[in-house]
Amino acid sequence: MSITRFIATLRPWRPSQYVGRARAVSKDYLKKAFPVSARKLLNELHPVDLSPEPFSTRPPWLRPSDPSRLRAEARNFITGRFEFYGITREFHGNIEWHSQVGNYLCDVELHSFRFLNAMRCLAEDPAQRGATVRRGKEMIRGWVAQCTYPHNPAWHPEVISKRVLNWIKWLIDYPESDDADILDSLSRQITCLERNIETFLPGTQLVENGLALAAAGLYFFCDGRPRQWLNKGTQILKSTLDKQLLPGGGHIQRSPMYQCTLLEELLTCCNLFLARGMEPNWLLQKINAMLQRMMDLLHPDGRIPLLNDSVFGYAPEPADILDYAKRTFDFHPRTPAREYEDDGYIVFRDSNCFLIIDGGPIGPDYLPSHGHADTLSYEMSIDGKRVIVDSGVFGYQSDGIRAYCRGTAAHNTVVVDSCDQSEMWRAFRVGHRAHAFSPIVVDGERLSFFVGGHDGYQSLRCGAIHHRTLLHVPDEFFVVSDSLSGCGSHRLESHIHLTPGLKPEWQDDRMAVIDGDKTILQIVPFGCDVPQKGYNWYCPRFGEKVPGADVTLLLVSDLPCHFGYFLIPGDAHATAACGFEKNESYYSLRRKDRPACIIRGNGNRYTLTVG
Repeated sequence: MSITRFIATLRPWRPSQYVGRARAVSKDYLKKAFPVSARKLLNELHPVDLSPEPFSTRPPWLRPSDPSRLRAEARNFITGRFEFYGITREFHGNIEWHSQVGNYLCDVELHSFRFLNAMRCLAEDPAQRGATVRRGKEMIRGWVAQCTYPHNPAWHPEVISKRVLNWIKWLIDYPESDDADILDSLSRQITCLERNIETFLPGTQLVENGLALAAAGLYFFCDGRPRQWLNKGTQILKSTLDKQLLPGGGHIQRSPMYQCTLLEELLTCCNLFLARGMEPNWLLQKINAMLQRMMDLLHPDGRIPLLNDSVFGYAPEPADILDYAKRTFDFHPRTPAREYEDDGYIVFRDSNCFLIIDGGPIGPDYLPSHGHADTLSYEMSIDGKRVIVDSGVFGYQSDGIRAYCRGTAAHNTVVVDSCDQSEMWRAFRVGHRAHAFSPIVVDGERLSFFVGGHDGYQSLRCGAIHHRTLLHVPDEFFVVSDSLSGCGSHRLESHIHLTPGLKPEWQDDRMAVIDGDKTILQIVPFGCDVPQKGYNWYCPRFGEKVPGADVTLLLVSDLPCHFGYFLIPGDAHATAACGFEKNESYYSLRRKDRPACIIRGNGNRYTLTVG
């Protein structure tokens, strides 16, 4: 391991992270070395004979828009077949909870009991209800019998937090008089979590710790330890949400997927508060801001952009979250505005196109674990169809495909000398990282533009600085213009990843993107030779990778250097040209029977002339 990389990874940590990490490591060591003593201590600390206070009205949960898929999954779960993220595990009879596949996501998915949400859909069928509920309780009791403290990952704080919420929802929906053993285990888990709060991971994990404590306090809802859990969970939630949510409603880790996951969990906790006759206005305000920001980022297909650690199928669908929110409180969507884009995600829209560009940091400096080396990358939809896409995420194992998905070449931005902008290592670590410059965004009546940059390549001997300008003439075209300053000769690559199924084809002076037999996008390069056609991995879901086309603008040039391309939706022919004179750039697009569009300017000042 490079000592400089290790120092660069740890230097941005906060003092509380060093202390929390040291405490967690020492506790883990002691639990493994003395498991019997650890169990004895937990037995002495956890409260016994707790029983939940009945709810006068059952809290509502999220309703999936595709229950038939979840019912099919639930039938597999009942028979002992678990398929998570491309890995299938079959248990004949009881589940072997101690059997781990060594895949982080699969092990967490199993021990967090998220599959109970699918089984709840199946239990809605009166004919299936009895057998499904009985099987769900058998699974819970099997876990209690086999996974004694301090089994890992079963008793990891993150996994406890997820499991507690899922167990509580199941127990509220299907209470039985013989649940005492399950309630006793729940009390042990909350006691363990209370003593192992993940303060050294001040991101989504810490929020989930607070959610689990608050939910347990609201479930049991009595004086003593449950009241302490509620107070401590509420305190953690208030403190962490104030620190982790940006004024515009985005989360500091900048993952659209985890924003959706947190929203569902926060709405669940909010409904527990409301069912107890408590008005958590402080929580509703946070949920409202997060929900508004989630909607700002959605593609025309209603789904999230796959930026940073984001995939489809892990978090609930945005439409389901919106429905859940409307059943919880009086939600009114606002009009998107630039003032809410303080997370660095800048969106451009017109009647045919949607484009979202990442002009912000990869995440908070002290916790960039879910960030990618993708500064100034973007995604684009045309006529409601995704055309230019991020490569997504295959999994969280520390392997080659994880390194690929986090690397710069897997994103729609510029690579210098085959290096990543940020030094990604292992599954979640980041050493030297790109620092994004504050973007400039200007909206005019006929021209909007974005100017951003980063210093990620400054650690190279060239000291290269990358700036990207995105120009948008609504309902006409986009220009992606890259400038790199520095010295020496370098290999430059600008990647454009296409949705699988789309075919790039070179025609005259441009790359046509063909869908079936129709050209839906023209890419006209400037400042470089003919783009190369290659292949990339597109990972829209955990455990799934599909080959797709990668159009690469490639050149070897002395710095400073300018190059880029026009993005022209549709198949109508247009003549594009550009030039660079001193400190001014010039871009023009001419179509038959239409006035020419000419853009001039530089830096934060551009003007459009039509005629």
